[in-house]
Amino acid sequence: MPMPKDSFAAFLDSEDGKEPSVPFAWFYRRFEDQQATPTSVAMVYTELLKHADRVGHGRSQHADNTPPGAVCPHNMILTKRWIIVLPRRRAGINKEAGANAMGMLGYIATATQNEISNWMQLGLTETLGQLGVPKEM
Repeated sequence: MPMPKDSFAAFLDSEDGKEPSVPFAWFYRRFEDQQATPTSVAMVYTELLKHADRVGHGRSQHADNTPPGAVCPHNMILTKRWIIVLPRRRAGINKEAGANAMGMLGYIATATQNEISNWMQLGLTETLGQLGVPKEM
């Protein structure tokens, strides 16, 4: 699936891209070698997941029901050029304002006018900040 050119992660596709200000913690790595191997991708994912779990552990909506040793809920987005891991607190604010991994990058999929209106009323940045783990300032 092609990445929308105006997503939060678009800067990763450009060598001189500037990281945007997002209201949630995210961890990413560009692949220096365009031929990343499954082993190297798994190693990078594991490293990023440790960072995500460090800030997100115990902060999810259902943290009390998390099995011992489980990492925090998170999204992972992988392309040929980069990988992102985003710790999550919630899947949605209400039944019409939830976001999957692409949504956390600012690319919200909606099916109804009510969903669009709900997102407009709640505000994209504010809602994504509630779905993810707030950035530590």
